[in-house]
Amino acid sequence: IIKALSLDKEALVFALDDTLVPKYGRKIHGRSTHYDHCAKVNRPQYIQGLNWVVLALVHYVSPFHKWIALPFLSQLYIKRDKLGENQEFKTRIQIAQDMVASLKRTLPNPLTLVTDALFATRGLIGCCFREGVTFISRLQCNAALFRPAPPRKPKARGRPKKYGSRLPSLAQLARSSKGFRTHSLVLYGKTRDIPVKTVKAYWKPAGCVVLVLIVRYPGKKSPTFFFCTDERLSVERVLTLVAARWGIENTFKDMKQHLGLEDWQCRVKNAVERSTTITC
Repeated sequence: IIKALSLDKEALVFALDDTLVPKYGRKIHGRSTHYDHCAKVNRPQYIQGLNWVVLALVHYVSPFHKWIALPFLSQLYIKRDKLGENQEFKTRIQIAQDMVASLKRTLPNPLTLVTDALFATRGLIGCCFREGVTFISRLQCNAALFRPAPPRKPKARGRPKKYGSRLPSLAQLARSSKGFRTHSLVLYGKTRDIPVKTVKAYWKPAGCVVLVLIVRYPGKKSPTFFFCTDERLSVERVLTLVAARWGIENTFKDMKQHLGLEDWQCRVKNAVERSTTITC
């Protein structure tokens, strides 16, 4: 993909997400009951089927003025009670960690990973921090943030502080109009003026100082919160990549509706796993 599109290896962006594929045969490898957090009002919240974790390269296509996601790595998440005796159980976060480590071994260049809130956990963020991968995702509204650690005094005793005093809650920071700046960005194909407040804070699940963005999207009553583990990235770049992540959702839709991901008549392990690889 990198060679075909002549991409700059120093500015590669990847999106990580999972998708559910309904399957109703009882003897299909990996089939389980999964909760669908995106289920519509008239659809069941639990689905019988397969849960795939997918990693995709996100690329901006200038002629179409849009971001697309090119999936190249997929792995099936299987619940513990559906595994055989000698099979190792891995959560979706552990699968994502293996993907990031494998990707970093192949591409030792600076990489950026964008995910939704499901994957914004201590395990995956820590893995990205160790591998030198910039991590961008949504931040929960109840996240506890702390000021960066103050400078260490000369000849001070004890270990250095990791962080300072606790900051006000995100809701309190959002209610204050002080610090908001309006940025003109092209998001989802339209130019929008978006007020954004930035805060540099220590977040314990990340284990480091992160760049927190408090965003007031037009037409939304409540603010939205994001974070980035690279403090040097600009607000424009972070919000652009957050919007670009939606490309993987469109990719899932195309894989199911046009490329037959839901139509594979596979039951055994190798066939099931290869079906999604071929579709990607």
